[in-house]
Amino acid sequence: MRRPDDPRLAFAAVAAVAPDGTWLVLGTYDAVLIRDRGAGAVEHRRTPAVWSVAVAPDGSWYATGHRDGPVLLWRGGSARPLGALAGHDGPVAGIAVDDTGTWIATAGEDRMLRVWARDGRCVAAMRVELRLTACAWVPPGATLAAAGPGGTYLFDLLPAERSVQDPTAAGA
Repeated sequence: MRRPDDPRLAFAAVAAVAPDGTWLVLGTYDAVLIRDRGAGAVEHRRTPAVWSVAVAPDGSWYATGHRDGPVLLWRGGSARPLGALAGHDGPVAGIAVDDTGTWIATAGEDRMLRVWARDGRCVAAMRVELRLTACAWVPPGATLAAAGPGGTYLFDLLPAERSVQDPTAAGA
C-alpha cells in the first residue's frame, strides 16, 4: 500500500476513477482534486464540501454533489467546471451517470431523487419518505435504484415518447 504523496489526497471523502484509469477525482470537505496517475500531478478547485461523485462512461466529464445542494459538472481529468444543476434543498449524497452518459441521477437528503439531462434540464423527480444516501442505474439504464434510511427504491423510467396508456380508455 502506498501513502499519498500529496497531503491533500489523504482527506478525500469520496472518489471516482476515469474509465481508462488515467485520472481520478477526489472530493474533500473544501475542494475537488484531480490526480493524473501518469504524471502524479494534482489539480484542485475550492468548492463547498463534496458528498458524492460520478464519472461519465467515456470519461469526458464528471459530476460532484455538494453539501449545500448544487451538482457541479466538470471537464474530465480537470478541475474546470462546465456547469451546474440546481434543484436540491440540501446535501446531494448520491450521483450516478447512466451507461450512455445521457442521464444523471442525484439523490438528496431533501428526500428527492432527480434525473437530469446533460443540458441541465431536470426531466424527472421523485420524493420518498426519508432522506436518500445513494443512487445507481441498473443496466441498461431504464431502472434507477435509490437507497436511504427508509429503504431501497426501484423506479422504472419510461421514455417521453412512450406514455403510460390509461387502462380505462376505450380499446385498452
